[in-house]
Amino acid sequence: VGTDRGLFRLEGNEFVRLDASCALPISATRKIFEDRSGQIWLGTSVGIYRMRNNQPERVPEFRVMGNNVVSIAQDAQGTLWFAGADGVFRVSGGQIQRDEWLERINADRVLVDRSGDIWIGTPGEGLWRLRGGERSLYRAPAILPDNTISSIFEDHERELWVGTQDGLLRLTQSVVTTINSRNGLDDDNVMTVSAAPDQAIWMTTVTGGVYRYANGT
Repeated sequence: VGTDRGLFRLEGNEFVRLDASCALPISATRKIFEDRSGQIWLGTSVGIYRMRNNQPERVPEFRVMGNNVVSIAQDAQGTLWFAGADGVFRVSGGQIQRDEWLERINADRVLVDRSGDIWIGTPGEGLWRLRGGERSLYRAPAILPDNTISSIFEDHERELWVGTQDGLLRLTQSVVTTINSRNGLDDDNVMTVSAAPDQAIWMTTVTGGVYRYANGT
C-alpha cells in the first residue's frame, strides 16, 4: 500500500512498513505497478524503486525520470511506460529509450489500451493518443470537458473512460459522452475510475464521493 507517508505491506492482519530504511527512506509512494513478469515497480518521491527479495531497491539508472513518477503501464511488447511531471519515459530490456518529445510532456496518467494505443493524460494540456507513429491531441472544449486528466480506464468493451476536473468522459469509436453534475455527480472532479464484475463503472471524486454508473445512469 502506497501512501503520502510511506510504503506498507499487509502481512496477516498487520501492516508492515517497508520504507524508513537505508534502501528506501520515508517517502510518498505514488504508484505501485506489477509488470507481466511479476516485477513490482514503485514510483516514489525519492525516485524509482523495484522490489527484490521482498525489499525495495533503488534503480539508479532510472534517476533521469526524477522523483515525480505517478503512473506506469506496459505495452504488448513488454515496454514499460513511466509518466510524471518530469516527462514520459520508455524502458525496454531494462534500458531507457530516450525520446525528446515524450520527455517534454508533464504527464499525470499513462494507459496502454488493448488495441495497443498509448494514452497520456496531462494536468492542463489535454489527452494525447499515440498510435504507431501518429500523435493525436484531445482537448477541451472540442472533445474533453476539461484539459486536466486525473484518470484513464479501459473497460471490457474497450470503451475509454477519462476522469477530468469537469466530469467523466466516455470515449468510444463513435460516441463521446460526458458525465458530470448534470447527471447526478455532486462533484465534477473525477479522480479514479474502475469496473466491477457486473460491468458497472465505479468512480470517486476529489471530495470523497463514490458513484456507480450502469446502463446509462
